[in-house]
Amino acid sequence: MSSRALRNQSPAHASPAPTVGANGDYGPPPAGVPLFYLKDPNHPGWFVGFDWSGTPRATLKLPAQSDPGLSLSQSADGSFFIYRPGGKGGGGQFYDRLGKPMTGNGGFAGAVWADDNSHQCGMAVDESKGEWVLTTQIPGQPAKSVTSVAPYSQGSQSALELLACSYHNDRAVVERIANSYPTDLWVIQLSDGKMLTHRAYTDNGTQLGPLAASRDGSLIALNSIKSSGGTNWFGPTRVVRASDGTLVATLDPSFGVLAFSADNTYALVTTAPELNGQPTHLAVVELPSGNIVWRYDGNEWFAGFFTNPAGPGFAVMLQNPSDPGGAHPTVDVVIVNGTSEPLIVPRHYQRP
Repeated sequence: MSSRALRNQSPAHASPAPTVGANGDYGPPPAGVPLFYLKDPNHPGWFVGFDWSGTPRATLKLPAQSDPGLSLSQSADGSFFIYRPGGKGGGGQFYDRLGKPMTGNGGFAGAVWADDNSHQCGMAVDESKGEWVLTTQIPGQPAKSVTSVAPYSQGSQSALELLACSYHNDRAVVERIANSYPTDLWVIQLSDGKMLTHRAYTDNGTQLGPLAASRDGSLIALNSIKSSGGTNWFGPTRVVRASDGTLVATLDPSFGVLAFSADNTYALVTTAPELNGQPTHLAVVELPSGNIVWRYDGNEWFAGFFTNPAGPGFAVMLQNPSDPGGAHPTVDVVIVNGTSEPLIVPRHYQRP
C-alpha cells in the first residue's frame, strides 16, 4: 500500500460553533443540511447535531429513556430517527427530523437506512413459509415485503443480512452469514424483487471474512479472513463491482473494509483484527489507488462511524479504554473527508 499522507492523529480544530442558547441548546436543525447526532451527556434525551465541518447546528430533544440499552439510529442525513434496543434490534419508536414521534409500526430487526434517507430495509423471517424475505419500510408506515430470497429453517447455522439498500440504484445487496463457506451474495432489484445476481464466493479456495457493500450497492468488499483474525487460506482483500465482479481495488489482506464513502472514492478500513481490550487500528483508503489518506494507531477503541451522504467523509467515533462502556460510551469524534486535514469535534459527547 502506498501512503499519500499519514496525517496527524490530533486533527485540526473545527469551525467556530454558532451562538448557543440556554442550557446548551443549538435549536432546531436547519433545513437541507446533513447532520450527524451525538448524545449530550448533560441533558437526558438530548442529541447534538453536527454538520460535516464539525460545527454543532441543532439539538434534537427526545424523551429521556429509562432503558440505558436503547440506541438512536439515524438516516444518513438526519431526516429520520429510531430509538430501539441494541442498535439493530427489532421494535422501537420513529421520530422525524424535528424530534416529533411518528405513529405506526416501529421498525424491524436488522434494518438499515436506505440511501434515499426515508426508507429502512432489512431481512425478515416468514416462519409460515420458511423463507427469508427482503422487507422495506417508510417510518410511520407498515413494513412491506419485496421478495423471498432464500429458505429459512429453525436452528439454522446461517442468517441473511442486508449490506446495502439503494433506492437511487433500485437494488439491495444481501449476504449469507454462515459458519461454513462459501459465502452467498445476492443483488436484488427493489422495485419488483427481480434477482439480478446470486454468487457463491469461494475466492479460489481461500476463506472470506464478513463482506461489505457501498451505499448505492455498486461495490462489494470481499474482505480477507485475515482482516477478522483468521490464520488460514487468506488472500488479499478485494473490492469488486457488484454487477459483474470486475476488480476495482486490491488491498492488503490485513485490511477489512467497514464502509465506503457516499461517492465510492474512499473506504474506511480496519488495518488489524479487532481484539478485546486492545486499541483499534483504522485507515481511510483512496480507491482504486490504495493511497492511505488517514491512519489511526492510537490507544482508543473504535466505537462506530457516520458516513457523509453528500461527499467523501466519515465521522469516526473513538472510545477511551477507561470508559466503562455500555450503549453510550464517551467518544472522541474525528471527521475525515480525504481532501483536507481531519477535524476533531470539540468537547466530549456520547455514542447515540
